[in-house]
Amino acid sequence: MTKEMKTHFDDRTKMHIKLVQKYMGKIINIDKQFQALKKRMSKHDASKFRGTEYIPYVSITWMYKCQRDGVEWEIPDEMKDKATKATIHHMLSNKHHPEYWDENFDADEMFNAKNRDGVPRKMVDGTEMEPLSIAEMIADWCAVSEERGTNPNDWLNANVNKRWKFTDLQVKFMKTLLKKIWE
Repeated sequence: MTKEMKTHFDDRTKMHIKLVQKYMGKIINIDKQFQALKKRMSKHDASKFRGTEYIPYVSITWMYKCQRDGVEWEIPDEMKDKATKATIHHMLSNKHHPEYWDENFDADEMFNAKNRDGVPRKMVDGTEMEPLSIAEMIADWCAVSEERGTNPNDWLNANVNKRWKFTDLQVKFMKTLLKKIWE
């Protein structure tokens, strides 16, 4: 773990949080029922900066940077299990992740450790996810899309009811929010 890796993680994650806050602000501006997002703004992804999440997320973030830069780098073998555990801890500790809402979450079946963004063997049940958490999730998707130069609608189409199970009403809500806040 180098100082450069830690600095990159800190800078990138703080920038990500600011982008999430930007999109949360847009959601609040279009629908006042989401005023409670203001309380979540300062807490979004805060768990990545402490405890068992910090060091593994430094490696995870560095891996994505290297992929983006076309540099070959893998999370060291001794860190892979910690990175998986940190990710699962993060998802189960933060309401903006569908995994938080699945009382039958099974990491072996519902998390693709070999391809973190890939579809797992079994779908996560996000049907209990409440609108406020869905709104934060959408803000998160928009932030990542802005960072990567992608479109959150593509992420929705690639993952909803493939990786995460949602009701038709939830999907309609997601699409409506994206239409209103994504330029």
